[in-house]
Amino acid sequence: MLKNIFGKKEEKPQNIATFSLDIEGMTCGGCSSHIEKDMNGADGIVNCSVNHETGKGEFTFDKDKLNKSAVIDAVNKVGNYKVVNEEKKEDCCADSVTNELQNTVNDKGNNDYDLIIIGGGSAAFSAMTTANGLGLSVMLINGGLDIGGTCVNVGCVPSKHLIRAAESIHKASHSPFAGVSPVAPTVDYGQIIRDKKDLVLAMREKKYLKVAESVENVNIVEGWANFLNEKTIEVNGTTYTGSKFLISTGSTTNIPKIKGLQEVGYLTNVSLFDLEEKPESLTILGAGYIGLEMAQAFSRLGVKVRILEFTDRVLRTQTNDVSKELQKQFASEGIEVLPNVRIQKLEKKGRDVLIHAKDPKGNPIELIEKGHLVVATGT
Repeated sequence: MLKNIFGKKEEKPQNIATFSLDIEGMTCGGCSSHIEKDMNGADGIVNCSVNHETGKGEFTFDKDKLNKSAVIDAVNKVGNYKVVNEEKKEDCCADSVTNELQNTVNDKGNNDYDLIIIGGGSAAFSAMTTANGLGLSVMLINGGLDIGGTCVNVGCVPSKHLIRAAESIHKASHSPFAGVSPVAPTVDYGQIIRDKKDLVLAMREKKYLKVAESVENVNIVEGWANFLNEKTIEVNGTTYTGSKFLISTGSTTNIPKIKGLQEVGYLTNVSLFDLEEKPESLTILGAGYIGLEMAQAFSRLGVKVRILEFTDRVLRTQTNDVSKELQKQFASEGIEVLPNVRIQKLEKKGRDVLIHAKDPKGNPIELIEKGHLVVATGT
């Protein structure tokens, strides 16, 4: 059981609360007995009484282990029953903690936590809410990307926004029917990027910041953690101790060791999606799924795109027929794909980037990039 993992001992509850819930889906006494059996066996529930005729249940719980939201979630997971007409809000008690993105301490009045999570992405938030629902005191430390991590800030949300915008442009300008003449839509690239930024802000607020504000016994700190020993970390000059730690720091782009790459400069998914001025062209290093979706989206947005791949085909993790079909489609859309290219070095030539490489036969070639290099060579 979790309480054994964290070394907690059985104690008589001192901080208890009771409330009633309306529950739908009950048809007989067996239903109410089912809910009572499951809930009375849950850690933190002191007593549970359910009446199928009135559709109501009364729950007494230990506030040091559970909150009202956690009790509602637990009831909703029992069979096909559901709590109705009840918003999942924390109890409005005087000693509740208002969770904001600032350096505060938990309701124990010290810097000791049951669980300390290092990282602020989706996995970290999932662990945070789960642990909080179990009544644990939690600290979450975020550094680098904004709260929410890769997915909402620089990954899934912005990339899919651009992909869908680009798809609408492509469909408007390409017709599969001889009797339908396509039209060239008016595209405001800067507005697409600004809309993307607004979407990211809205999703971050809804999916992460609002969630952080709704949980109790959770302290969120912006900063970088350093371990002092197996139970102690330091963040922004303050030390914290934890019974358990979860490292959930995600990953970053794998930057290849190519001579001159740092000097000429490059973009990754972190910076590419924020360009408010449409680039003249892009040379994308890497033909995995991230590089390919970048290539097609920006090509359909009107950017000249070239892909350099050091293996023999795009999307090397898939079967050969998939790669061939993708390369065929990309060629039809004007995207240049160069497989089996080995980059030797990069250098600036005025405002352009000169790419020194070797072709599949080992012969030296030179390519010029007038826009930007994009690194998409894995994580």
